[in-house]
Amino acid sequence: MKRHIVLAIIFLTLNAVDNILTHFLLAKGWYELNPIARYGLERNELGFWCVDMMLALVFVSLLLLLARDYPRHIHRAFIGLVIAMAGVCVFNLGGLLWV
Repeated sequence: MKRHIVLAIIFLTLNAVDNILTHFLLAKGWYELNPIARYGLERNELGFWCVDMMLALVFVSLLLLLARDYPRHIHRAFIGLVIAMAGVCVFNLGGLLWV
């Protein structure tokens, strides 16, 4: 269970880093590639970030609840989520370095 919590924290941290990097990219004139996120950001940026973090927290909480019954599957899910979010952060960081 400890490894699931560590991966959950890493995922939530990467999600926050993604939000911060996206904010800087938007400030430099770039735009959000995800159409759902773009719609939310155009309406209320701070509100969108709060909702995004809350949804990530709820999602991670549900996965942690399921980890007791399906530890191997949830571990793989967390690994995939962390890798995907790390890729998004690297992409955003590359965009910041490009500018």
